[in-house]
Amino acid sequence: MRKVHALVGLAAALSGCVTYAFTPTTRQSAPAREAGCEFDLLSAAPRTPYVQLGFLEPTVQAHSAVEFYDAVRGEVCAAGGDAVLTEINGLGEYVRGTVIAYVE
Repeated sequence: MRKVHALVGLAAALSGCVTYAFTPTTRQSAPAREAGCEFDLLSAAPRTPYVQLGFLEPTVQAHSAVEFYDAVRGEVCAAGGDAVLTEINGLGEYVRGTVIAYVE
């Protein structure tokens, strides 16, 4: 019986793991930023000039801005992103993100 409970707990923990994969979409690139860097989460394109670096697509979707931010931070910093344009569905799930870098 303990084994069953342990397996159920493990399955629940694994199913709740939110991850997003980064896919470059253009030849544009930016230097990687330090691990744990800060970046902006945006719901609309910024007024400042920017270049698109790639997309973030989930294996399991985040249900809050904090959960999404924490899940994508490593990918965004490694890609050199300054911000992520978010796409949220009607259920409030973060279904995709576009990593961008501001142009000076």
